[in-house]
Amino acid sequence: MLDNVLLVLLIVILGAKVMGAIFQKIGLDATLGELLTGVLLGHSILNLVDPKSIEAFAIIGSVLILFVAGMKQRDIDEIYKDGKSMKIGITLLLIISLVMTAFFYYIPAKFGIQFSLFQALILALAFAIVDIGVPAKVLITKGLMNLPVGKITVRSAIVNILLGLLVFTLVTLFVDFTIKEFIIKFGGIIVFLLLILALVYLLARLSKFVMKLHIEEAEFSLALLLVLAFAYMTYSQNKSS
Repeated sequence: MLDNVLLVLLIVILGAKVMGAIFQKIGLDATLGELLTGVLLGHSILNLVDPKSIEAFAIIGSVLILFVAGMKQRDIDEIYKDGKSMKIGITLLLIISLVMTAFFYYIPAKFGIQFSLFQALILALAFAIVDIGVPAKVLITKGLMNLPVGKITVRSAIVNILLGLLVFTLVTLFVDFTIKEFIIKFGGIIVFLLLILALVYLLARLSKFVMKLHIEEAEFSLALLLVLAFAYMTYSQNKSS
């Protein structure tokens, strides 16, 4: 397994772009090819890349996608006024939570692994929280980001994430329940809400700056690949000497 983060990033980004281009050529969305790259390079098949080594970069990537999507303060404010997005986000969270709770409660039991109903619910909530980066990336590549369907999809995903994380945190208050743990975790909820408010403000500010750069995704990817390649070669040369 590769352990140099520069080489890992170089291979992952290059592989994702190549697979994405192949999928586009055959009429499928490039995002599917990029996701398949992760499956191929990760533990599932080739086991070349440890997902934990690039987890932080994946989070940064999701945030950058929102910048490219052009999330503005006005858009974020309108989420709470958009009844349709609120309903879709809440409904999505409820349906997936119920389905996955039933799945984790009944299916593993057939293989000798028994989760309690409470454990199944916690696992279900974790699965019910949508990763906004994937739908946003698909909408961007398809040119649907600024259309009504794109706005509703992103807004619904944001509602799903915020509500899902809040419910997940509330449910975990009752895991190994003690007064001390309850106070600590309840304090965590307050901090979480404050961070959300701070991030909303920060994203609105940073998105305006990023949109002014007018950086195309292909040009940015190429530049990043070249920087990683030269950085890795420099690192290898210094290490060998």
